Amino acid sequence: MKKKTVISSALAVLLCASCFSACGTGDNKIEFGNFWNDNELVYDNINETLAYDVSFVQGAGYSSLGYEVSYSNGTYVTTLESITLPNGGGYKYTTTLEIDVTYQYKTDEPVVMHDRIYTETLLYDRTYNLRPVSSLKQVLSHSPASDNASPKSSEECYVAYNYSVETIYPAEGDAVTTITNTSDPENIKTVIQEFSASSGKYSVLDNETLLLALRAIPASVDSATVKMYSPYVERMQKVALSFSDVDEDEGQEFKLSMNDTEPQTYPIAYRSVTLKLNETNSGATQTAWIAQRSQGTKNTHHNVMLRLETPIAYSIGSLVYELRSINR
Repeated sequence: MKKKTVISSALAVLLCASCFSACGTGDNKIEFGNFWNDNELVYDNINETLAYDVSFVQGAGYSSLGYEVSYSNGTYVTTLESITLPNGGGYKYTTTLEIDVTYQYKTDEPVVMHDRIYTETLLYDRTYNLRPVSSLKQVLSHSPASDNASPKSSEECYVAYNYSVETIYPAEGDAVTTITNTSDPENIKTVIQEFSASSGKYSVLDNETLLLALRAIPASVDSATVKMYSPYVERMQKVALSFSDVDEDEGQEFKLSMNDTEPQTYPIAYRSVTLKLNETNSGATQTAWIAQRSQGTKNTHHNVMLRLETPIAYSIGSLVYELRSINR
């Protein structure tokens, strides 16, 4: 197996370092459901776009930065589309996060940068346990400098990253990840990593389909563990998932636009789920709200992710994603 040093990113928007179980066990494979369809027992074609507003909430570490940072104009859009793959049915799943970030050191002129993270993944349907086929991640980010940094200007308050990560999962043999660092256009660096994506007792997902897979987990599951390859540490990592009970009494109303109509308020029951690395250094925790299956045969809300809270490096705060529109 080939292993080489790989670039790192301070942007903790999605689990970059950063498999599911039966109820409560947390260590067996899950039988994923078709919960993004009207009826999970039917393999209907799907073409769904979800759009989110993304905002910034300051955290405990913000005051120790020594400079100002803020985020604005944040959007996150996901598209799930049915496709045909060599061995059966599957999906093309794309996501785009775009947000402006402003850095200012004392009275220096503020600097406004535009961050963008795009992902594109091909994966099989539940017949093959959402097994990934390929994924692409393109990152342009301007992440906060270290909490013990000593900037002298607004330009020194951030670190710029411009890179892509492409992974291919063959039917047989090792998977291959290619990382291309284009932060310096005159010195483009490419790193290739090979790894085994065999599942063992856990289900294996691609990093870029973890949030999608949360929608496919049956309501009977209250804890689970999944495995994913992280190019940032060059090995498979386990992510622990912990689900709350369905919220039937509080926080049920969400203002959404359905198929380009005027926004309306909808009562939606959901479960919150926390995501954390099951490692010695587990890092920060993400929390997502997943709409739960409606009563009867029609799953009205398709188990959409209603809300997501993701930490930013050095505990300076979190980005909060809130669903604003559904088109299908």
